[in-house]
Amino acid sequence: MNEDLGFLITPDGIVLSAHLHTPDTKFIAEGIYSIKLKIEGVGAKTLSTFIDSRLKKSVEEANANNVGKLIKKAEPPYSWGDSEDLIVNFKMKASGISNNGELWTRKPALFNNDLTTLGSTKRIGIGSKVVVSYRPVNFFTPMIGAGVSLRLEAVQVLILKEPMPDASRYGFVNRGNREAEG
Repeated sequence: MNEDLGFLITPDGIVLSAHLHTPDTKFIAEGIYSIKLKIEGVGAKTLSTFIDSRLKKSVEEANANNVGKLIKKAEPPYSWGDSEDLIVNFKMKASGISNNGELWTRKPALFNNDLTTLGSTKRIGIGSKVVVSYRPVNFFTPMIGAGVSLRLEAVQVLILKEPMPDASRYGFVNRGNREAEG
């Protein structure tokens, strides 16, 4: 953790899904950048323990600030996959309006393994190996409860796997090395 900036860095993880180059606007017009990682081994347990401790603290804070109200615990920003893999979600709002009424936009910083900026033509696809810089933020809303969100800041790509079109998605099958029939 960089104590001055408040950033944390994940253990190495494998990308399961990502909206890092353009924000997802399906449910939120302002857009959301996001990445879902699979983290294995000791790193998975360490990260889940940290998130659980932040979640517990968030519930304690909400209870202290809402005396006499029943505070529920929100779902954590992770789940357990097969073979005790930790599946973790990180998000960043793409735009909004500040307290003084000004429109703002932002996007996550993307870096190569050598700490240079990832080129604008490179795309981070499923299966890429990355680490994520994030900020844990406690929250409370009566509807969801007290929880912690993992605010995406930046991604460092350790091994890049660019997205490839999937021909089978369109119903094509491998027909061997035949010439196209007329």
